[in-house]
Amino acid sequence: MIGASAWLARVYLDPDAYRYYLPSLLVGVLQDSGYVDWALECLWPAGRKRRTDRKEWAEFWDGLSDKQREAIRSYLKSVRSMPGDPVDAADHHQQLLDEAAVIWGLSGL
Repeated sequence: MIGASAWLARVYLDPDAYRYYLPSLLVGVLQDSGYVDWALECLWPAGRKRRTDRKEWAEFWDGLSDKQREAIRSYLKSVRSMPGDPVDAADHHQQLLDEAAVIWGLSGL
């Protein structure tokens, strides 16, 4: 099955709308860890280099309160410890979590 990545919504939605819908995607992963890559990609800046100095990322980031950023960091920590990750996807998910940890300032995740 081929489809668009969940992060693509950020391109089409206003940053406020994107922040509004983001929690529902994050909660969905807590119910089905098979979609963890979707949630993590939504927490990254767009592009392969994951540049945090772009206008689009700044608009998203600046609209989050310190409390919301800390909630996302806590979420990343909890996803790291979730059981039941399929063996073949575990390494891939760990790599995605490592990238998200760097972006969100969790070097020791």
